[in-house]
Amino acid sequence: MILKSKSKLFKDIIEKIDEQLDVTPAYDIAGTPMQDSTWMSMHIDALKDIEVVDELGKKHNPINESVATTLVFDEIQNKQEDEC
Repeated sequence: MILKSKSKLFKDIIEKIDEQLDVTPAYDIAGTPMQDSTWMSMHIDALKDIEVVDELGKKHNPINESVATTLVFDEIQNKQEDEC
């Protein structure tokens, strides 16, 4: 995907979100769908904990719990559908 924006901070946020979603599995180590797993919150928290630093050195956490939850559920659902 090619982004039109020139913002380096925005690209950093997108890259970090993409990396975290990429490591989110569809199933936990016991084979349980991640939606039903106790590990689910760990992946949501990892997105919420993404941190970027602006040009003034101020740290920001751009992802709130609602967005993190939505993104993780969407990622898991799409990974499970791709396996079918």
